[in-house]
Parts: sequence; structure tokens; C-alpha cells
Amino acid sequence: MTVDEPTSAEPAGPPYRLLDPGPRFKKDVRRLDPAMKAELSSVLDDLVSGSPLPRSRRHKKLKGPGEFHSLRLSRKVRFVYMRLAGGFILPYAVGPHDDAYQI
Repeated sequence: MTVDEPTSAEPAGPPYRLLDPGPRFKKDVRRLDPAMKAELSSVLDDLVSGSPLPRSRRHKKLKGPGEFHSLRLSRKVRFVYMRLAGGFILPYAVGPHDDAYQI
């Protein structure tokens, strides 16, 4: 899976509904330190509310099958999720840059 070139700041889009994440995501979250858990919570709040995402989040659609997207939580940590029909998002992975992109 590769990443598209950075684009200008993108709105989070319409308010999304969060689906229950799978075991990989839950395991990834348990490994995060408290500061990264707070960043993840902030990003999820923005996605669910439809608030614009700051440019610093570097929101990108990933190349390849499906509607996988990536957001930056910190310099080293990425959050990967999948957009689904009907306004749903499925959290997929969160963690160090290279690990999060193992789809």
C-alpha cells in the first residue's frame, strides 16, 4: 500500500459513524502511550463530528484497493481507517508509521 502525495487541508467530510474496530486496532491502541491515546481520541472526535482536519494531520487516501485513509497523530505515529458506504468508518490500525501501513 502506498500513499498519495500530500494535499491541502481536507475537511473530515460528512459526520461519520464509527464502527466497532477489529482486534488488531484494539491491540494497537493498548500499546499507545497516554499522549497518543489523547491524540487518537481527538482525531476520532473530528471524524465523527465532521470537523475540518488540520493540515498538520496530513490526511491522505492510500493507494490500492478499498477506501483506506491515513492520518498523522505525531511525527512517527499514524492512524489508518477505512471509509465505508453509508457514512461509516472502520478504524484499522494505529502505530508507528511502517507498522500502521501493513494492510
